[in-house]
Amino acid sequence: MTEHDLSHLHVAVTGGAQGIGAATARRLAARGAAVSIGDVDVPATTAQAAAIAAAHGRGRCFAAELDVRAEPDFRRFLAAAGDFHGTAIDVMVNNAGIMLVGPFREEAVALTDKQLAVNVGGVVNGTRVALEVFEDRGSGHVVNIASVAGRNAFANIATYTGTKHFVYGFTEALRSEYSGTGIEFTTVLPNIAKTRLGSGVSGVKMVRKSDPEDIAEAIVAAIASPAPATYIPRTLAPLSGLAQAVPSAVRDRVFGLLGADRALVDTDDAEREAYDEVLGR
Repeated sequence: MTEHDLSHLHVAVTGGAQGIGAATARRLAARGAAVSIGDVDVPATTAQAAAIAAAHGRGRCFAAELDVRAEPDFRRFLAAAGDFHGTAIDVMVNNAGIMLVGPFREEAVALTDKQLAVNVGGVVNGTRVALEVFEDRGSGHVVNIASVAGRNAFANIATYTGTKHFVYGFTEALRSEYSGTGIEFTTVLPNIAKTRLGSGVSGVKMVRKSDPEDIAEAIVAAIASPAPATYIPRTLAPLSGLAQAVPSAVRDRVFGLLGADRALVDTDDAEREAYDEVLGR
């Protein structure tokens, strides 16, 4: 991959305290970008920013508390980020997301609402506020992190799957709506990652869980050379396309052979316990 200079870009990343968001912020800073990260976990966000500053120079990373469910929070976050770096954002990476695993009928209403508020509301809020900046300037890039579940369906994560279908459709619709304006839109569709969100989940046979660093590399590549959508790993793109094209009976049979029908059913509850506690389960 050609290493494009990103030093002219100011990139904001939500959910930047750890996992994919933190890995993306680190890689962006390494490529010269000015980075701003927001997260509800203030100590972890501050620590990430300090580590990035130590590695890549003071002033390379701004960090602040951000609850993506609240649009006013986004406005404050982006305004403060602009003041810190002396320039408004060029790229908005809506990465923050949560996933509850389990039968839908056993899912507490409050946790259903929380997934909708973070995974859907957070993306809508971040996109809306970023577009206000981008429309005035006539350029910008919105990168929304969905999931391979945004183009397929898996048992035991019904609400999460629905939210990621929204992210994919929402981003594609806006890409069409803003065609020719100079504003780019990208949907990122990763496999289950080796993060807290993916803890205790085995995944699909023959498709290994993704490293956050690999997903971050794909996100940064999509920023450097804007693309409508990117799958991680790339092999998921033709598989996902094929799943959409064949009859449901055939798809169900293939999913069964790959173990995709059990990928989020046979989970290690003990391994997910810490993450569930964070969600308030």
